[in-house]
Amino acid sequence: MPDSTNAADFAFDRCVVRPRARQVLVEGQPAKLGARAFDLLLLLIEHRDRVMSKNELLERVWPLLVVEENNLQVHVSALRKLLGPQAITTIPGRGYRFTAALHSPSTDSGETADRVAAESSVSARSRRLTDRLIQPHALFGRADDVAVLSSLVAAHRLVTIAGAGGIGKTVLAHAVAGGLKANFAHGVWLVDLAPLNDSSQLAAAIAGALHVTLGGGAGARALADAVQDRHMMIVLDNCEHLVQAIADLVAALLDAAPKLHLLATSQEPLKLPFEQVYRVGTLALPQVNTLAAAFQSGAVRLFECRAQAADLRFVLNESNFAAVVDICTQLDGIALAIELAAARVQLLGVQGLRDRLGQRLFVLSSGSRTAPPRHRTLRAALEWSHTLLTAEQQAVFRRLGVMSGPFGLDASQQVAA
Repeated sequence: MPDSTNAADFAFDRCVVRPRARQVLVEGQPAKLGARAFDLLLLLIEHRDRVMSKNELLERVWPLLVVEENNLQVHVSALRKLLGPQAITTIPGRGYRFTAALHSPSTDSGETADRVAAESSVSARSRRLTDRLIQPHALFGRADDVAVLSSLVAAHRLVTIAGAGGIGKTVLAHAVAGGLKANFAHGVWLVDLAPLNDSSQLAAAIAGALHVTLGGGAGARALADAVQDRHMMIVLDNCEHLVQAIADLVAALLDAAPKLHLLATSQEPLKLPFEQVYRVGTLALPQVNTLAAAFQSGAVRLFECRAQAADLRFVLNESNFAAVVDICTQLDGIALAIELAAARVQLLGVQGLRDRLGQRLFVLSSGSRTAPPRHRTLRAALEWSHTLLTAEQQAVFRRLGVMSGPFGLDASQQVAA
């Protein structure tokens, strides 16, 4: 149960929530609301910076009681009926989030004062969330990519970072967003779309991440209206599984919001006429077989960093660099595969890892517990990408599996046919 002893009032839309009085005012009039529903609303407001899972809400609102999930749904429905359908957003498969934009309670009835207060609140919150959500990552061999992408985003309103799964698109997007956050008055916002499976929830999910209220529906038009005056940058991460719906939404947003910039990451472009596509290559491998060249290689430097994180005793030196280079080469310079391999050095050693790469789907299976599920093993990463293919594309992919080493278009056509 939330502690409302010293809580300040919360105001949004036509409503004011008074925690100390345990009261909700709608257009200045007290609303009828049960104790559990009030506790639920207050929890969602106090934790509006994140999604609250159903289990967490059940434990907090009904402590020490065994309660059916249906009770939670009933109370959420009642709150939406009272406050408006966009006050609380359902994040499919995850839980609920309070998504109405708060502003300072005021007795001033002037619309201008309310609007200024709301804009100031949004701007300040944007900066805070930008600092919190943009995670710093060490980049290896990506300085040129960051520089080019930063210039593209500054000059164009839609840029897509395209590339294979695990190649490092998200890390690049975070680096670019972090470098440009001071350029946008209303901040830089990061939206991870990987957990979203229902395209009909796309606008609501983005609105929840942006902390904006959708009025007059939950579609692209409502989201466009909500951000039309914002000078902001939105990073839409992992677009490939909903690419058509995202393309439609992006077109509507850019048409309605002239100061909005969008940076997308996807395994395939959105294919919009004004889109700038930046294709990410694999990490560079050494061009000559020397330790000095290995130290200059982005792929080897990433391996060294992750290996040392797993085993402080690891040192890249004359005795092992050739094996490390071979491992990175066999893994095609793909960042995720290199990270998963480096994590096994403590158990297998460099030479043991090198010898077992023929069984890489079994060996590369110890990713970070905090990573998205599709990035915890090499098999999971491949399955995520494979499920995005049509049946015909999967058949072509399966037939090309007989090829060993580089092959050209003529050879691939013969095998695929």
